Formats: sequence, structure tokens, C-alpha cells
Amino acid sequence: MFTRSHFVHEVDTSVAEKFFARQAVASPIRLFDVSDFDIDAISFLKELAATYEELPFDYYDIASSTERLIRREKPSLYSLYENDWLRAWNDLARHNKKVSPVLAFWQDRIDDKDLCDEIERFQPYRRRGCFEYLVTTGSSDYRWRIQEGGSPIFAQKVTDSRSRIRKFAAPPMSVYRNDDVLKLIGVICELVSHNPSILSNHYRVTMHQMLTYANNLTGSTPAPEGTHQDGASFIVSALVIQRENVQGGVSKVYYSKNKELAFEHELKPGEGIVQSDGHHNLWHDVTPIFRLDELKIAYRSILGLDITF
Repeated sequence: MFTRSHFVHEVDTSVAEKFFARQAVASPIRLFDVSDFDIDAISFLKELAATYEELPFDYYDIASSTERLIRREKPSLYSLYENDWLRAWNDLARHNKKVSPVLAFWQDRIDDKDLCDEIERFQPYRRRGCFEYLVTTGSSDYRWRIQEGGSPIFAQKVTDSRSRIRKFAAPPMSVYRNDDVLKLIGVICELVSHNPSILSNHYRVTMHQMLTYANNLTGSTPAPEGTHQDGASFIVSALVIQRENVQGGVSKVYYSKNKELAFEHELKPGEGIVQSDGHHNLWHDVTPIFRLDELKIAYRSILGLDITF
């Protein structure tokens, strides 16, 4: 099914024809199951699920929480040191440092023990990996070439802190060279290419692995930015891999930032949503996740794709 040379993979996506037959009119929002693409869901989910605990924690969550706290409680202090803080953020991204030196940046400048203690209580709750591919149409219909691009310095085309550069670790090789993951990427690009007004046959695809722990009574937010766009043309906002001891995590897609609901669904393992992001100007969110049994570990893991032309 795949040929490989210099980390370039060629994918047969003819299975997408069957998926098209179910929905005659191209839609900017599609619910799918990996089994729709002739992927063995049980083995696919089992193989990927085993890799999420290998991912490092996302320390940018702590940096963002600290920034929001300082801006709210000490706005004049934040304004005074904002430029220095942004340089510290960039240093964290470029050199892949842990966040503790960055948090010390604020603690060294705050004369408020309670506030410093609150910063100390921030804990990471998401594990994350990131990998990039260049994807182009192949030599014939339903063939795509997928070239590995490595783990990028990542920035989203948005207007909040996600526009700043971030550096995430690469997923395990067993993930980014997984035959079914590559097939999934090819099929999703095939689906995107059949939307009206899509002329490009050359895509940059950024793959995200993310695991979110449900750590507290108020719930954990897989998308702490709330209703948002990712800054890509199309996205797989989430393909759920695991739901372990959790409730919640309902995916929602909106026609606008003002939340005119277009679609909502609680994704089960193996289910995903491919949707327009910037191309049709849709927005999305996911509700918090909560523990079902407070005595057991609880988490939700997903695979996401950002697709830009």
C-alpha cells in the first residue's frame, strides 16, 4: 500500500470513494470513523493509545495560565515587563526548555506571596507531540505523496497567544510512520480536495497528538482557549483515540465566533471530525472533561490535523 524512499510515502486513497457515496454534496463538516477508510479500528486505536504516555507535558499551558493571572491581577506589572516576558517565551520555544525558569521570571518580579503561591500551584495537564508533513497529489488519481517534515517550530495564524512560536516534541516514530496514520492523512487530504473552491494540490499537514487528564472537580479543558479557530484552512479538530474514565468532551462546531451552533457530537474512540477552519470561517470548541471515578486515572487522547494550502 505504501512505497518509501527518503522518508517519502505514497498513499492510495481510493477508499475515499465509498465515503463520498454516503454524502453526495461536499460538506465543510464531516463526521467519520476510521473504519470508514478500511482502517482496523481496534488495532489502530490500541497501537496509538500505547504511545501517549511517552509524550512530554505541555508546559505552555502553565506559561499561559501564569500570563492570564498576571494580566488580571497585576496589569501594570505585566505592561512593564511584557517585552521581556515575550523574549522569555521565545527562549522557551527555541530551546525546548522546561517552564520553571519562565515562571521564575514572574515570581522574581512579584512582591505578593499569595500570587506567587498561586503560580506554584499551576500543574501541566496535557501531554503533546507535533509532526509536520508536506502532502501533494501523486502520479494518478487517488494517490498522494507524503513527505516527512519533522517537528516544526509551531505558530498558529490566530490573534491570541497561540500565534507565538512554540516547540513540541516529535511523536514516536511508530506514530508518524504508522501506515494507518499516513493513510488517514492521505484520505483526509483527498476529502479536503473535493470541497468546492479548493484548487490547491499541495498541502502542509501538521499532526498533533494530545492527551488531556481530567484532574479536578471543575473539569479539565482540552481547548483552554474556548471557542476558537486553529488558523488552518481545514482541520481534523479531533480524532478520539481514548476516553478513559471520563465524561464530557463534546465537540462543537459553530458558524461564527458568536456561537451559532452548526454541529455537536461526543466523539467515541475511532471517531473524528474533519471540518473547514479558515476556508469557510467555522469555529469550534470542546466541553470540559470530568472524572467518572475520582479514585481512578482519567484522560482523553486525540489525534488532530491542521491542513494549510
